[in-house]
Amino acid sequence: MNLTVLRKLAKSNRFQALYRRVKESGFLKLFKNDYDLSKIQDIFLYYLEIYYMLYQDLAEKKPYLTEEVIDNELRTDAYLFMKFKHKSKNDKKREVTTASNVPSVIFKRKN
Repeated sequence: MNLTVLRKLAKSNRFQALYRRVKESGFLKLFKNDYDLSKIQDIFLYYLEIYYMLYQDLAEKKPYLTEEVIDNELRTDAYLFMKFKHKSKNDKKREVTTASNVPSVIFKRKN
């Protein structure tokens, strides 16, 4: 199966609504089999989550994200690349700023 078809299905309102219900309730099923998913099912679930995240970002009016970006696969991939690259840079900055190279000082009272 072509990845473009899977992306179109995952982006559709029908499957996004179904996926949202599955995430919220936890007991609805997307597939007949719960375990041992096929490669196509894994890819489809991946794109469902990606487009779910994109539509949430769109609702939150994140910068650089519009309907045109979501409609174009290349622009979608570029946005995701930028988003995750920016996120990883922020994570690295946090790691550096939380680490302290200042030696600890222990104060003791003289008796």
